[in-house]
Amino acid sequence: MASSSKTRASTPDQDNSEVPTGVPKINPSIGFSRFTQARSFAPIHCTLPTGLQSHSIPAPTTTTTTEGALKGEGPAKFDGDKDKAIDFMRDFILWWMQNENNKAFQSPFSRIALCLGKMRGPKVTDWISLILRELVDEVGKDPSLKDDEDLWKEFTKKYK
Repeated sequence: MASSSKTRASTPDQDNSEVPTGVPKINPSIGFSRFTQARSFAPIHCTLPTGLQSHSIPAPTTTTTTEGALKGEGPAKFDGDKDKAIDFMRDFILWWMQNENNKAFQSPFSRIALCLGKMRGPKVTDWISLILRELVDEVGKDPSLKDDEDLWKEFTKKYK
């Protein structure tokens, strides 16, 4: 197969100073010193204006716990209607997200109390009483459980 471009073989009597074209071969016999000496790829050393200089990353700020009033209304009262159970828990979690730094939501124990406080009606009264008894018994035996997230996880399992 004939090719329109010819590969040049280097011989001792040929001038190797011409600029190569095309894709260079591995270990070419023609020097590429013109490309390796180019200054356009050298890093630029200059002082940037203050606004463009890189700044150190500030230390993360600690979130402060608030003890004031809660933001938002919270979920509507849950009366035990199973068709509204998912909506109630979704609305409660959204309320929690709005108030995540409030002390009332920091502790799983307090969070459960808030959630139970939003439940009223004959369909849930017995269930609320049962959960409260279990909660008080558990935390009474080990007060450190008030801050254990497993307490909240267990509550949500029972809620389902």
